[in-house]
Amino acid sequence: MINWTAVGPVLVDVVSKLGKLPKESPARWTDAKAGFINPKQKGEVILKIVSDEDIGSGAETRYATPTPGTQSYEVFVGQRRVQLEIRVESQDHSYAGWCRTTADRIRTFINRSSVVDRLSTVNVSVADVGAARDVSYSFDGRRVNAVVFELQLGIGYETTPDKDDSIGVIEHAEVSSELVGVGTPPNFTDVLMP
Repeated sequence: MINWTAVGPVLVDVVSKLGKLPKESPARWTDAKAGFINPKQKGEVILKIVSDEDIGSGAETRYATPTPGTQSYEVFVGQRRVQLEIRVESQDHSYAGWCRTTADRIRTFINRSSVVDRLSTVNVSVADVGAARDVSYSFDGRRVNAVVFELQLGIGYETTPDKDDSIGVIEHAEVSSELVGVGTPPNFTDVLMP
């Protein structure tokens, strides 16, 4: 499982800083309540996970990890490919306006070494930066300028088992050569062959 409580805030922070968004109105997740939009900002940046899939055919590698004095448990380790949609919306209608400039700034600087280092603290890497598309629309009789693009992220994860996740241990086993409840097998050497 991806630790979204750690990954989510880092993604918001990185996108907000790259987009030069003010602290009082940072980027937000699509299901989060819209906040105050700073007049200098002229718009907002909205994040949305559009797909999430395992990387590799095995999906997850399982390790039984014994802890001294306790039962064994499984730890799942793997990687996921996540498509993160970044939508920049603005009331500014100029071609070189805030919306397109902000999207281009995020797309251009997402692979800076400082950003790569920040993302790696939560096991996230940027695999690909998609093309920016104009998806402007009308709402309440007003034109809303909108640009959307996707980042393909690689996210590594390792589960931490709960107390109820133990898989059990065989503490004692006995082996004997005595057959119980089994009849005598036929002796094929006594059978005449024609």
